[in-house]
Amino acid sequence: MPAYFAERYRAIANQYHLRHLSILGRRLVVINTYAEMIHPLRFFLTYLDVPLFFLVLYDRPRLDMGTGGNLIYERTPERDISHVDNPVTIDMARFMRQLGQYSGISRAWCLNHLRSGSEFLGLVIYGVPDLIQPQLCNGLILLANTVKRLFIYGDEMERANQ
Repeated sequence: MPAYFAERYRAIANQYHLRHLSILGRRLVVINTYAEMIHPLRFFLTYLDVPLFFLVLYDRPRLDMGTGGNLIYERTPERDISHVDNPVTIDMARFMRQLGQYSGISRAWCLNHLRSGSEFLGLVIYGVPDLIQPQLCNGLILLANTVKRLFIYGDEMERANQ
């Protein structure tokens, strides 16, 4: 009988997480700035109960992985901070060493490159339980598409202002 309840719990949790993934997708479609992107992302991460999450974006889409970028958003048990208005420029090697301070919270770290086609847009570093890994990965695809759209939107705004 306990196996039945465990399977039922996973099914209900999966539906719950998928509902919030759908909400994230609907909210990201209508935003036009990075600042507007943070609120739906924060909402999604809160409902998935993601304890550690760092969003790093490159200045421009790249054809290779960068060694540094701009920390746009960080979520730890102590703080939940958006750096959109004042991005923190980071060196990836140094930043990865600093993540060791959170080893007690997450034993496994995931590094997911935000990509659009062959272009690298940034990366996300996070630590989550296995149960929510599929939904978070799907959410990161939506996030990558949004970041690419915002890059294109920024280019179009620059052209319009010239």
